[in-house]
Amino acid sequence: MTFVVGANDVVDQQDLGPNAEALAHSIAAFDPATGWQRAEAPPQITAGAVH
Repeated sequence: MTFVVGANDVVDQQDLGPNAEALAHSIAAFDPATGWQRAEAPPQITAGAVH
């Protein structure tokens, strides 16, 4: 999974597949177009919580 963080601290994600490294290097500007989805924040864990 590849993640990008925009200027407003919004995180988008996309699975770039087996060529992720090459594709990531080709990204020249922040423009999360088709295929990118907003990443969800992980659940908050409080001290002493039992899971």
